Amino acid sequence: PGREDRSMRRPRWAGPEATGSTTVELAWVGGLFFLLVGLVIQGAVLFYTWQALTHAAQTGARTGALCFGRPLAGCTLADVAAVACRAAVGVERARLSVEVQARGDLLQVNLQYPVPLVAPVAPVMTEGPRLFASVTARRWSGAGGEAQQTFACVNQP
Repeated sequence: PGREDRSMRRPRWAGPEATGSTTVELAWVGGLFFLLVGLVIQGAVLFYTWQALTHAAQTGARTGALCFGRPLAGCTLADVAAVACRAAVGVERARLSVEVQARGDLLQVNLQYPVPLVAPVAPVMTEGPRLFASVTARRWSGAGGEAQQTFACVNQP
């Protein structure tokens, strides 16, 4: 009868003004924490995609520099684009665009890819940033002429 119910008492360390402020602080800190984690993950996706595109452009340019315009065992711009498409590991090839340009003894391979957002912030942002990779290589010395074509990697194996 004279004893107080201990389950209803506030802890000693809480102080007299602790009336739910901990929950609000946890919501703020938790929200900021998960925002930071999401930004780190999105940055990692961007970096990985950029590395994959750069590797694919280098592979396509290297292959085209060796075979495009050669009198024996030559290849076309479509062959160079197919090599670049196959070298783009870890990206959705249906969204990858490859442009191959041949000017004089230079061969340039340009890749363009829209990176998906990990967590879209607004419904308007359906597509993330577009990454570009471009590599220029000097072709075999007997090659010449100018050509330019853009390819989509939709039907590439």
